[in-house]
Amino acid sequence: MTSCSEDGSKRKSSRINKNSSYTITKRSDGRYEIKKSGKIKYMDNNMVASYDSYNNHTKLPLHSSYRSTNLSSSIYDMISSKNYAGKYKVGNPYKIAGRTYYPMENPPADYKEIGISSWYGPNFHGKNTANGDIFNMHELTVAHRVLPMPSIVNVTNLENGRSIVVMINDRGPFKKDRVIDLSKETARRLGVLEKGTAVVEIRYLKNETDDMLKRYNLLKHKYK
Repeated sequence: MTSCSEDGSKRKSSRINKNSSYTITKRSDGRYEIKKSGKIKYMDNNMVASYDSYNNHTKLPLHSSYRSTNLSSSIYDMISSKNYAGKYKVGNPYKIAGRTYYPMENPPADYKEIGISSWYGPNFHGKNTANGDIFNMHELTVAHRVLPMPSIVNVTNLENGRSIVVMINDRGPFKKDRVIDLSKETARRLGVLEKGTAVVEIRYLKNETDDMLKRYNLLKHKYK
């Protein structure tokens, strides 16, 4: 899988399952319909229908009742335990492969997105991210195309029910249908590392994001 940084440079995510084929559409009743290799999955805000490797139909609860404040403490620790190099950045609209992306400065509190995740790691370890941070593949970070940097989101793997709170500090991915690029450690905890891709739900955590920005005075150091 090839995606790009905000300046248009190409990057390659690791260990992508090229045999996976997803089609995601939003139904008129508000639910998402996901087709994978001819199998149809339906989901709503309470349950997700999934097929395991033996094609047995199972139901997995979404982690909508997580204690986000406790989980996001790891994000605070990550920032406070190092000389955080990143700056608050939204950025101007930008164009990649013929498509224009419009970064959001004030995402709605109920912002939710469902799509395919991938991950990236060794080739970018130690390099600058789109907001000037230093990418560490062992930390709980992700890349997103339009949400502010840094911001905090909850990512749920809809194929196994695993959920984690992470920080956005980069732009990407830019391949069709991909909605988020996970760091290697984030991918490992979500059970995506070996498979390479998975259908995930992203929820923007406004309160946690606002608290983080204020706690570390990141709004005073904006990055255009």
